[in-house]
Amino acid sequence: MELPQNCTAAPKPDEMNMLLTRKEVMHKLNIKDSTYTRWVDRGILAPRIMGTRHFFTEADLGRAFEESKRKGKR
Repeated sequence: MELPQNCTAAPKPDEMNMLLTRKEVMHKLNIKDSTYTRWVDRGILAPRIMGTRHFFTEADLGRAFEESKRKGKR
């Protein structure tokens, strides 16, 4: 079975208690639902998908932030 391009591996057991939900990520990044969806579609954010729910770790958000800094303004 092939995973979607923006899907990452399941979190490690020690990360399980530190998972952030979609809503928590939107609040932390101060973004709206439409921005969240666009960033996931573009691969800026890569959620860990369990069922139909999206989860992130702090490290996931850090990687997204670093990647956005490297790309700079377009």
